[in-house]
Amino acid sequence: MSGAYPSIVDGPSPESIVHGVVLEVTSLLVVRRIAEYQSFSYVKHDCIIRFEDGESLSGVTFKWRGPAEDLQEGIFDLLEWKSKKK
Repeated sequence: MSGAYPSIVDGPSPESIVHGVVLEVTSLLVVRRIAEYQSFSYVKHDCIIRFEDGESLSGVTFKWRGPAEDLQEGIFDLLEWKSKKK
C-alpha cells in the first residue's frame, strides 16, 4: 500500500496475477490525464486483462516506481473507499 491505496509491484514472474477493477476509458484526453497524474509515483505498463468470464483484452496498468521500503502492508476495500468518498 502507498498510503491508503494499493500499489502493484513486480511479482515472482511476468505472468503474476493481480486482482482488481478495470476502468474503461474511451477518451484520449482522459487517458493522457490519468497517465500524467500517475507518472509521479507509478510507471505505465501494458498488460493483458483477463475477466472472470474468460474474455481478455489488452490494457494498461501502473506499477509502483519508488523503493519497496516506502510501501506498507495493508488491505484496500473498494466498497469502504467508495462510501468514504460520498
